[in-house]
Amino acid sequence: QPAVAAASCTRSKNPHDDRTKMEKELMLIKITGCGFSEEMELGGDSSVEGIVSYVAQVLKVGPQHIKLLFRGKLLCGSMSLSEFGIKDRTRLLVMHTAIYHREKEALDKLTDLRRQAEQIDQSTPNAEELYTQLLCKLDAVDVSSSDWLRAQRKEQIAAIHSRSSHNFSSSHPHADGD
Repeated sequence: QPAVAAASCTRSKNPHDDRTKMEKELMLIKITGCGFSEEMELGGDSSVEGIVSYVAQVLKVGPQHIKLLFRGKLLCGSMSLSEFGIKDRTRLLVMHTAIYHREKEALDKLTDLRRQAEQIDQSTPNAEELYTQLLCKLDAVDVSSSDWLRAQRKEQIAAIHSRSSHNFSSSHPHADGD
């Protein structure tokens, strides 16, 4: 979760809004920015946190890497759309956070290495060597600034080990010590 001060969140300025009615009705919300564009039918009780998680998953970044804006104001936390005064046919803007820009180089390297691993043909005789080279490159990616990046790298390492172990055992029938 991004480190956002609660004071920067803004609630609706109209205290007379009928919140319960707004929370039950579905609203068409257009969310765009950072290569993401989608119209969604959401209830007024939908949390900003849930929307940010969904958008981050689609963009293949962590939720701390993006933020949502409504009329130039930051939407944050577990507050609902209706608590922000958002109504039907509203447009929300997705933007990258400062955290994203700090971690972009490492994120790009991890994404590139993931693509390289997926492109290795496991039937190639030198597949094990290619996997080892990728593991060395993964080890060189600086993820010290982020637990999320560290977890992404660990997940990639496990995936490469899984692929290379499968390749090794299928191409070497006596690899199990028989």
